[in-house]
Amino acid sequence: MCSAIYPLLLLLLFSFLFPNGSADSTCCAYQQLNNSNIKNYINPSNPFYKTLTSTQLRTPEVNFTSDCHITMYCENGSSVLTFDDTGLGKMYNSPIATGECDPTTREVTMLIQDPSENEFTYTQLLGTCLVKDSGNPPAVSTSTTIPTTTTFDPTCTISTLSTLVYAYSNDWDAEEFLNFWNNESSIQLQSNLDSSWIKFANIRFDTVNEESIQYHNTWDELSQSITARLPDPSLGFNTSTTGSDVLRMIEKFADNTQAPVCQARMVIFVKRYPNEVNIDRIVAKLREHHIILHFYVTDTPKGGVYSKTLYDLASRTNGMCVFYEETKRKNYTATRSQKLFYATNPKVSGHGTVQLPVPQIPRAGGFLFYVVVEDGPLKYFENITMTSIYNSTYKIIVLSSPKFNTNYVIMHLYDDSKMRSLSLLYNYSDKKVRTIQVRLYSFYGVPYFWPSYED
Repeated sequence: MCSAIYPLLLLLLFSFLFPNGSADSTCCAYQQLNNSNIKNYINPSNPFYKTLTSTQLRTPEVNFTSDCHITMYCENGSSVLTFDDTGLGKMYNSPIATGECDPTTREVTMLIQDPSENEFTYTQLLGTCLVKDSGNPPAVSTSTTIPTTTTFDPTCTISTLSTLVYAYSNDWDAEEFLNFWNNESSIQLQSNLDSSWIKFANIRFDTVNEESIQYHNTWDELSQSITARLPDPSLGFNTSTTGSDVLRMIEKFADNTQAPVCQARMVIFVKRYPNEVNIDRIVAKLREHHIILHFYVTDTPKGGVYSKTLYDLASRTNGMCVFYEETKRKNYTATRSQKLFYATNPKVSGHGTVQLPVPQIPRAGGFLFYVVVEDGPLKYFENITMTSIYNSTYKIIVLSSPKFNTNYVIMHLYDDSKMRSLSLLYNYSDKKVRTIQVRLYSFYGVPYFWPSYED
């Protein structure tokens, strides 16, 4: 009887101590973890990997006070595990862990429960709830340290200036690609380019003799290189059975030592599909350096088999895979210097609503949601409606339709108020379960932390 009442008493105490708390990302950086995303923060070499990936986990509740005290609370008597990506961690025997946030450094100093223990500080607080089995705590060590939980490059920071890459299949029509490039180049602002990129690169792939990546210091050098290396049919594959070498090209850039790869962006124009399906190795490399891929893929390829390989690669690395119809009006141009603040890959089917994680961003106004709604050319999509709730009486509803005969939509986020809830209502004409790509970009500010990855 007492054991059944204990969690309820803790919950009442929690509500009393923090009556007006709400998750406030301006205080500190944190992530709430469960079975669906824990692998993004613990790699197989971690001694806790086997236990945490085979134990039932629940998402902890997070609350803040007005003076930036954070509390993670687990319901139903689960135990709290907190850690960060520097190798520091703590297993609690209770369902509550509390700490003090420094809004300047965004670090969290955990409040200790045992005076004999040393105080410790997280650069980013990661937390999960370990479900107890038959009244016994899960078999997880109570050591106060957890080794590094990611395979990320430690020198790669979220404010690093990087490399913008344009990669294009040799199967393109030369005149069509030149027209695209002239339009693309005309809309770029030098001030925007300077805010994100210190190097540029271009590569023509799908050639019989593999070509080298060209690296440049300025946009003008990049433009001259592209116009001098337009697609040339005499250099390409002459059979539809040959798959694209796009994956090898991406990996070659990730391994290069001539230009920064940390949070580089690759804009890739695909006319031929790859024949490969295994992308685990390349996913690991792209995640390590936070390289983002933007694919533009034809619906009528010159060869190859697996377009879904490209979609899955973009999904697993927080990129986007846009399919377009060759026979209709196309527009691939875009400004390329917006920063990625948010990424999630919800699964949808038929008609319904899915609750999305609330973006943790410095401001809401001026942000754009890019939603890729099908994993191939547009066929079954009808519409989506995004609803953002700010308080009990104020919400914004945005209905959108596909852009330029492609499989993606753009939805504006104008309001600067603190968002409390975000949901997506969707309608498809079939019942297939599909993964869609939801991304939030903006020119304004620097993200608090890297968006997590989802498989």
